[in-house]
Amino acid sequence: MKMNICYGFQLMENCEGPGVPFQIFRQRFKEGPDEIIYDNGCSFSHYAYNRDPGHFWRTKFLCDKVHWKNHQGCSEGFNSSAYPYLEKVNTNVAEHRNRKLRDLESMVSYMTTQNFVLFVKLFSAHENMLQIAKMVDPLDNSIPYISVYRKFNEMMAKQK
Repeated sequence: MKMNICYGFQLMENCEGPGVPFQIFRQRFKEGPDEIIYDNGCSFSHYAYNRDPGHFWRTKFLCDKVHWKNHQGCSEGFNSSAYPYLEKVNTNVAEHRNRKLRDLESMVSYMTTQNFVLFVKLFSAHENMLQIAKMVDPLDNSIPYISVYRKFNEMMAKQK
């Protein structure tokens, strides 16, 4: 996620491990990004460098601020709090998005896999539009449907 925008998701059928983000970054990015902030960034860096160093040669791996406190024996270089330019960055954006999905658990738990995937796509699109609407100048109409989306959101907020 960049600027709270979700670029994709992975439906996991088993426990999360370093193989999951490795597959995502390996399959969806032509080359490794400049930075990856992940709850277990230290272990993920070893996993990624051992399996495809050419893809991740310029990637800096970091641990998010919340999970860093549980890391013992890891290099301070993995601590995202050690980098001043990340001071105001929410390094736990993915966790927050997951939390919102967990709040909907009672509703989605009865969905078929196909409906669940469609729901997550729509949910992510909605959340992305909320973030884009916050970032874009209200007078800027260069992004299609942004004004319609804002009006729709205002109307929905009034009905709560």
